[in-house]
Amino acid sequence: KWTQRVDELRLFRRQHGHCLVPYSYPPNPQLGCWVKRQRRQHKLLTEGKTSTMTAERVRLLEDVGFVWDSHDASWEEKLNDLRLYRSCYGNCL
Repeated sequence: KWTQRVDELRLFRRQHGHCLVPYSYPPNPQLGCWVKRQRRQHKLLTEGKTSTMTAERVRLLEDVGFVWDSHDASWEEKLNDLRLYRSCYGNCL
């Protein structure tokens, strides 16, 4: 089942160009939940707590382009948009 979700994530990436699956993703609600669960398990692993995440799973997810911190990725995307706007218009208004 885990590898099935990775395959679904690969398909999502091919379709959307990224792995930022929204938690509420109507075409595949289970995938959004699964992605959130992987982030949580990874956090537990990095904190040295009991987790279902393994080094092999981390490697497989990173090979797909998995984003561990979706908030940071969103921030960077918006910051880049602002930089582009400023380069075009000379301000951030």
